[in-house]
Amino acid sequence: MRSNAFYLAPVSIFERLKVSPTLLTIIGTVITSSSGYLFATGHFLTGAIVLGLGSLFDLFDGELARRTNRVTRFGGFIDSNLDRVSEFSIYLGLFLYYSGPVKTVIFLAFAFSQLVSYARARAEGGGYSCRGGLFTRGVRFFLLFFGGLAGPQYMRYFLMAIALGAFITLIQRIWIVGRQKI
Repeated sequence: MRSNAFYLAPVSIFERLKVSPTLLTIIGTVITSSSGYLFATGHFLTGAIVLGLGSLFDLFDGELARRTNRVTRFGGFIDSNLDRVSEFSIYLGLFLYYSGPVKTVIFLAFAFSQLVSYARARAEGGGYSCRGGLFTRGVRFFLLFFGGLAGPQYMRYFLMAIALGAFITLIQRIWIVGRQKI
């Protein structure tokens, strides 16, 4: 569990207000997804800020669920699926903004990001542990955030890093599962 006061203070407020962890998941998804629109319209700095704000809710919802003893498989299911919606919205926004060969990079970044998540879901569904790898969702969002701050001329390099890193992470997760004996 994290002990950072910055991290725990908002969770304590949500806990006192009796906010549902699922509500935080939904709010985070709406905020994060709206960054896709901002990227699509060329507002990269604002898009990055909105992405960062929405991503905080993704941190808070799980911690709130644990602190209020409301961790459920259904909550995890909703969280995982809405995470995919957020990612799709961001990459769609970037895909709509750019033209030319960078669209292929965006597609690869999105595809490998989804495959990283899919690999974990399939592994855990089969009884394997599949955490880890170089480019987890948090790392990918961190790079999207900083790519947005850097602006459209540099975002393409962050996307290249995400595409390559997510591909490597997919291979890592296959290797992680392959080494387990169940």
